[in-house]
Amino acid sequence: LMKIFAGLDTEFTGEASILPGYSIGYLEQEPELEKGKTVMEIVKEGAAETVALLEEFDKVNEAFGDPDADFDKLCNRQAEIQEKLDALDAWNLDANLELAMEALRCPPAEQVVDVLSGGERRRVALCRLLLQKPDVLILDEPTNHLDIDTIEWLEGYLKKYSGAVVIVSHDRYFIDQIATTIYEIEYRKCTKYKGNYSDYMDQKAISYASLMKQ
Repeated sequence: LMKIFAGLDTEFTGEASILPGYSIGYLEQEPELEKGKTVMEIVKEGAAETVALLEEFDKVNEAFGDPDADFDKLCNRQAEIQEKLDALDAWNLDANLELAMEALRCPPAEQVVDVLSGGERRRVALCRLLLQKPDVLILDEPTNHLDIDTIEWLEGYLKKYSGAVVIVSHDRYFIDQIATTIYEIEYRKCTKYKGNYSDYMDQKAISYASLMKQ
């Protein structure tokens, strides 16, 4: 179901769609990372827009050295890029990447991902995904292989997340801390419960007691 939401599985009956202009980010249980890249290179993919703007900014600055350049056009483009970079806090990109990696306890930045364990790969993939800040964040068992401190950091981050967060997890305490809605899929029926996991269990108990009286 999560892969259908993320657009990775199309072999199903029915239709699935997302409104134009919205982005989806998906953390798989066993994420794929491009071989040969370092941890920092993978994490930087999460800030691809910022990295591309910084590269263009450098090219525009270099173009000022051409005596035949259209300086008015270059100045306008430079101002446009700088405004976007300021909004993205791009000038602190490296520091922000390091903070994110430290919070998730990722392996060293220069480490090649080929030799990482499954748990380390998930941390790196999660760090990259959170930096992307998609409108809809889909997490499949996000607390697997994470220590208590990292899980607590992730709880705090997701509570403040500006987009929608969809989670599949067996970690009931984690769900209790951050969930605002529970969807139960049982016997081909999807039932919506408001609240966290404890609220869901209370509502289930009431429904069951009412059913038994009938």
